[in-house]
Amino acid sequence: MTADHRKQRLMPVTVIAVAAFLAVLPLVIHGCSCGHDFDFHLVNWLEVHQQLLHGNLHPQWAFTAAWGAGEPRFVFYPPLSWMVGGLLGFLMPYTVAPIVYTWLCLFLAGLTAWRLVRTITPSSHHTLQLAVAIAYLANPYILFTAYERTAYAELLAAAWMPLLLTAILREQPRWLGIAIPVALLWLTNAPAAVLGCYGLLILGLLRLLLWPREQRRQTLQHFTLGTVMGLLFAAFYIVPAVVQRKWVQAGMAVIEGMRPQDNFLFAHTADPPHDTVLWQASRIAVVLLTLSLGLAAVMFKDRTARLLGAATLVILLLLLPVSGWMWQHAPQLAFLQFPWRFLALQQAIAAALLALAAPRLASFRWTASAASLALLAVTVSVANHFYRQGCDEEDAPGAHITLFERGGGVIPTDEYTVVDADNDLLQQDNPAWWIAALPDAAPPVIGPGNELRVHIPGMPPLAEDKTWNTEHTRLTELWPRSQWLIVNRRAWPAWEASADGSPLPITQRADGLMAIPVPAGPNTVELSLHRTWDQYLGAALTLLGLVLAAVLWAEANRLDCWV
Repeated sequence: MTADHRKQRLMPVTVIAVAAFLAVLPLVIHGCSCGHDFDFHLVNWLEVHQQLLHGNLHPQWAFTAAWGAGEPRFVFYPPLSWMVGGLLGFLMPYTVAPIVYTWLCLFLAGLTAWRLVRTITPSSHHTLQLAVAIAYLANPYILFTAYERTAYAELLAAAWMPLLLTAILREQPRWLGIAIPVALLWLTNAPAAVLGCYGLLILGLLRLLLWPREQRRQTLQHFTLGTVMGLLFAAFYIVPAVVQRKWVQAGMAVIEGMRPQDNFLFAHTADPPHDTVLWQASRIAVVLLTLSLGLAAVMFKDRTARLLGAATLVILLLLLPVSGWMWQHAPQLAFLQFPWRFLALQQAIAAALLALAAPRLASFRWTASAASLALLAVTVSVANHFYRQGCDEEDAPGAHITLFERGGGVIPTDEYTVVDADNDLLQQDNPAWWIAALPDAAPPVIGPGNELRVHIPGMPPLAEDKTWNTEHTRLTELWPRSQWLIVNRRAWPAWEASADGSPLPITQRADGLMAIPVPAGPNTVELSLHRTWDQYLGAALTLLGLVLAAVLWAEANRLDCWV
């Protein structure tokens, strides 16, 4: 590779990296935005970081949730975002990591958007392609996600949407090009994966209608194979999440106020702060939809523009109450909660339509570059002024880090709470474990004047117990007669208990905690989180998908055809 060629390839990457830095500059100056999901994600990162230090490379249980009683959060929340966040902690302080994470997501979004526009536009329009990529990483919805909502998993998923759209819009679709973004979406954010699959279905059907008849069979084969292979690649996450969902209160994700019918464009609820966010998203939707439909109308003779324009109309309908029946009956669609989440796909469609308009602007490429920089300046200013959330003292990263280190735990997540467990009955200051005559006994009182009770037999373990927040916990119980051991840990079916090697049954209390009958002491009680059959099945399917992909790739190379 010559120096000029290397420079030509590095220049766009450098420009996108600088543009992403400018997009997070208000965060660099003012500090993290403590948006809606900030504490949820930061605690996930701290939790995963701690478990990585213990050698657990694929965490399943969040120990700090539910005031230290824990929840199976990592079974259901896709791994990519929290794994990246947990790894960032090895490189930098967690007061800085959210800003770097945001920059990384915007940088990846710019790169994938650049790949999208290079696929669907002539190779000679380098400057215009780069301008569209910058416009994508600085569009109002992606900055709304980064600043207002700090929905870090959805922010990372925004980097995979252009890859999915690239695969859909190729003149000759390739199954591997579809499989990779489908898998990445499922491993990043479940709502984004659901809407991505629906987007793939919508755009795929429209493509079958608008593309030549002779291409339909081949297109259908690659779309179907790509979707199946993408699901196989992510099966190690998908299968356990689907099978074990019956063990948690998943329906709590769509309670009143969080249902699709409560969140159509410009709707009103009984919660004014919620309506403020809804109307912000609605205004962004008007901008993206108007831009997309306008560009599609101008370029109506272009087949790809017609495809994207028709998809935009479908998305518009999904954001309006007229589509209520679909949100109620389409598989898994209701769990998106907010119809405006389809803007994650619409922003990629808008970028593609801008790119298709590029040849008409070829003589104005420097004007387009200036316009993209102006857009960057405007949207970042808007994000800083309207979307960035200031941090109260208790919301700042340092406060969360201190709370995590003290081991006080955080609030439970309703949809990840074990079935039949009542979060209202769960106390915040439970000891780690206690001995009682009955399984539903209240915890002992530990406070001023009776601190020494923590050292008598049967009381909570000392702080030196390093195994408490691990998936294999040992407790030494010295009670001289048979009693109930109450453990401040949610009774998840994957937990197993034993005393000196003999299995013990686990009873779930009304507050969801474990109640374990133990024989007269002394006993060494062990709690182990075992891998379930569905996790082994998911891992086997992922391995099968990788092997099949390798075989298909080798066969395609042998036959000199494309994958």
